[in-house]
Amino acid sequence: KVEVKTGEEDEEVMFKTKVKAFRFDEGENEWKERAVGELCLLRHKETKKTRLMLRQDLILKIRVVVNLSECGPMREHAGNEKAMVFTGMDYSDDEDATRETICFRFTSKDACKDFREKFVEFGGPQ
Repeated sequence: KVEVKTGEEDEEVMFKTKVKAFRFDEGENEWKERAVGELCLLRHKETKKTRLMLRQDLILKIRVVVNLSECGPMREHAGNEKAMVFTGMDYSDDEDATRETICFRFTSKDACKDFREKFVEFGGPQ
């Protein structure tokens, strides 16, 4: 049996939910779909730092990785109570972080509210 390292071995899952993620393309001035998958709030067991991570369904590719300490405030997407928008440094593409405006659309209004509460509880800006 081959043991695969995910980089999450020293982290606890504090929250998990299904989302559809979008990123804002400033050049084309439009939202582009990033992935559908499971969004997790992961907290390091020793440092207590928390990050958001989204793995795309089926292929399990990491599509969004943002440290909560490097996020802007999370706000409701204009007119959609099931979607939240924020800006942060995304580390999902290799080692070079890029500032991205990201939108997560949740399966329900309650899932969105629960995520928002956990985001603030674990260090995200209000």
